[in-house]
Amino acid sequence: MVSYTATTSAEDRALYDALDLLENTYKVNMSPICPVVWGEKSAEIYEKRAQFGGTLQRTAPEQVLGLLDGIRMWRTVMNHTRPTVNDDTAKSPIYDELNIESAEDKYKILYIYVIRLLKQSIQSDAPRLPHVISHFFARLSKLILHPESPVFTAVLSFLILKPVMELDQVPELYKMLLSSSVEHHHQEREWILTLISESLIEPADYTIIQNRSGFKLMLSLFPTAMVDMTARRLILSILKTAVQMRSVAHDLFHRMNLHTWIACVIKDRSLSTWEQCYLGQIYCILIEMERKYCRQSQVSDDDTKRSSLVAATTVRLTSRQVWYFT
Repeated sequence: MVSYTATTSAEDRALYDALDLLENTYKVNMSPICPVVWGEKSAEIYEKRAQFGGTLQRTAPEQVLGLLDGIRMWRTVMNHTRPTVNDDTAKSPIYDELNIESAEDKYKILYIYVIRLLKQSIQSDAPRLPHVISHFFARLSKLILHPESPVFTAVLSFLILKPVMELDQVPELYKMLLSSSVEHHHQEREWILTLISESLIEPADYTIIQNRSGFKLMLSLFPTAMVDMTARRLILSILKTAVQMRSVAHDLFHRMNLHTWIACVIKDRSLSTWEQCYLGQIYCILIEMERKYCRQSQVSDDDTKRSSLVAATTVRLTSRQVWYFT
């Protein structure tokens, strides 16, 4: 850092790009040299840091300001509006403003665009955002700072393709869950499943997921070779969370026939013992929630009685299969 002067010269730009590459791409810990100082006077500061440590030898703001050249700083202020180029030909290059800005400022425009996208998607006064939407934007805001992530391109592509978002659906559900990426399909599928798992908090979230037939997709994918063990465990976690909600469990029992699905899937030899036991646990919770729902139901017409009788019969048939494998 002794030869670095934080200017627009080609040499300083190359040094800055090298430091940026080490920190943001290769994740090298730069804390030993922070706060960064430069110039000939920095040699003494770094020497004292190495000798006494960063705790005992702290760099004061006055020391950092003392490294700035007054005349060069004045020229920088007077010429800050001109295009920033490699200033090799200039006799006295100005300070590079990009080096003064924080790393987060590089993504300022993208953050503003994301906030504007969310604002334009809201079509009512003081709406309550679904958990899946709020979690999506929270994870998106964190992902913006990590362009090296394998899911970065897939998740952020919707910013270009869609001027507004549908707030009653899981964003990018089909694209991520049925990923066609050759290299990163597992990571993309795990990303969207993790989003669903963390945002499934109340029955309204279940409705949001079902607007795109999310549970049907997950149940269809579970026994296939398209998903790995990590994705299967995420699906099991989602199912367990869902059946713990009484109204959701009732819907999964009657409309999705989840108990029969468990009885069929649990026989799969590719499943581990842990997964079979977990399926059995989901089955028990589902049946218990359905019993509580039926006890508290006030409807007593013939259709309801007939439906309850059919449900009780299927439970007796499927329970033997589940108990055998668990």
